[in-house]
Amino acid sequence: MPGRGPLAAASSVLAVLLLASTARADPAASASGGSLFELEPLVPRLEFPAPPSAPFDVSLQPRLTAQPTVPGLRLTTPQLALAVPTLSLASMPPSVALASANAVQPSSFLPVRVVDFSRLPARDYNEADPHRGLSNHLRAVAGLFAINWVIWQYDWLSSQREIFFVTRETIVRNFKTGFVFDDNSFQTNFFGHPFHGSMYMGSARGAGLSYWEALPYPWLGSFLWEFTGERHLPAPNDWIATSWGGTVIGEAMFRLANEVFDDSLSGAPRLWSELGGTAVSPLYGLQRLTSGRTVADGPPPHHRRLDADLMVGLNRVRLNAMGNEQKYDPGLFFAIDVEYGDLLPKPGENHVDPFEFFDLFAALSLSGGELGGSQLFIEAPVYGWNTYLSDPKGAHPDNNVFAITQFFDYQGANIVQFGGAGLGVGNYTVWRFNNDLRFRISANLQGAFLSGATSPFTAATGRTYNFAAGGTADVVSRLDSKTFGELGFRARQYLTWVIDGADGSEFTGYMRPWYQLPTFHHLSLGAAATLINRRGAYDDFGTVHGYSLSTELYALYEL
Repeated sequence: MPGRGPLAAASSVLAVLLLASTARADPAASASGGSLFELEPLVPRLEFPAPPSAPFDVSLQPRLTAQPTVPGLRLTTPQLALAVPTLSLASMPPSVALASANAVQPSSFLPVRVVDFSRLPARDYNEADPHRGLSNHLRAVAGLFAINWVIWQYDWLSSQREIFFVTRETIVRNFKTGFVFDDNSFQTNFFGHPFHGSMYMGSARGAGLSYWEALPYPWLGSFLWEFTGERHLPAPNDWIATSWGGTVIGEAMFRLANEVFDDSLSGAPRLWSELGGTAVSPLYGLQRLTSGRTVADGPPPHHRRLDADLMVGLNRVRLNAMGNEQKYDPGLFFAIDVEYGDLLPKPGENHVDPFEFFDLFAALSLSGGELGGSQLFIEAPVYGWNTYLSDPKGAHPDNNVFAITQFFDYQGANIVQFGGAGLGVGNYTVWRFNNDLRFRISANLQGAFLSGATSPFTAATGRTYNFAAGGTADVVSRLDSKTFGELGFRARQYLTWVIDGADGSEFTGYMRPWYQLPTFHHLSLGAAATLINRRGAYDDFGTVHGYSLSTELYALYEL
């Protein structure tokens, strides 16, 4: 039929080569005057030579031998499927058949390169593209504009046109007026905007840029949004929260997504890997899709130490606000606690790179009313100087890391809301006694460039909270035993001065001790208590204070 000639010819040539490669000389037939070759019909099986001494050799090629007749040929490997029609030498012109047969050797190999990608040496997906250039930055910029456009379209279609009906006049006015603190909700300013910023960071990192190269993109994306994305006057709190908080959340999510993505997989496992990683870092997943990495084959990821616990349980809250005490019924909560990395330098180095280690704690309370809400805390070294406290060549070396650290903190329960983001210094010490026992303690002293806390004296601002800036300190410790469980403690305290709201100072913080007892397999039972304290000294309203105590019982699954 017209149009099928080239395809048929190509199939015939390929079939001839395959037939020739499987034809084997038969001395007995030759001696008896029969055919020089006995052709066995083609159903090949793959026979691999003995493995080499090296861990992996991509040059391994399968030996092809023939099996009983079936109508067709099919080669199947983890990455290869090939099917062609079966032809016999009898159906070929004699000259072609003889030439093909004479080309056969007693032991022949099909020139197919078979690679099991899961056996390749692992690659560090967190590293920047080694061949990055202008195109990587252009992809990061494209992602930045795509994020803003999609969010702008959503806001426009959600009947908020009075805010997002942007014109040339509103853009010029925004640049002329400059920054003004806004009156958005605490959740929008201290969680929604940082999450928006995390997509800028995920897009830039997903485009193949390093952590340091990606840092400007949240600041640039947020600046463009503030001045050109809405009719509201640009807000300095939005720019800082989106950019700074977005950097912290975005880098943490990028690294967690790389614990899910796996280029060595195929089929359904690869699909779930791509969907899972994209759910963790959406714009990183989009960059993989648009660049072809979603379907590209490659080595598996180099996994970091990841201690991740999913928790579900009940909490009960007691509140004392300005001398008035109130108790609440138990409510349901979900949480995840993550300790990423092991705080050890890479081989041949004596420093710790950005986010090679971080703490993350996120929780969601499903109780209604005042007890509902969520929280997210992330803290990481952005550069650390390492000192070994024991033999670095030992099986379990101890070490100390003095570091520049970065943090994001959102405590968004409806009953009390506060948080902030900033930069400072910290010290981390880890003792690794054996495979079963590990102890880590860290302390940080940081500047809180932007913080906020709810206050009953902010009606004049149109908000329920103050904007403030100041300092914060924290301490975290974990004693982790696979046999006896985990005993931990986290505390953070803010001392800040109001920069927009009810003038004064605020002293706010929390502490959370916990213990988790292993039961069987990956399951544990846990108990914790969270104490939040608050003291505000205001110029016009005097001093107010209060606290809330939450006791928690929960079941835990270790991922």
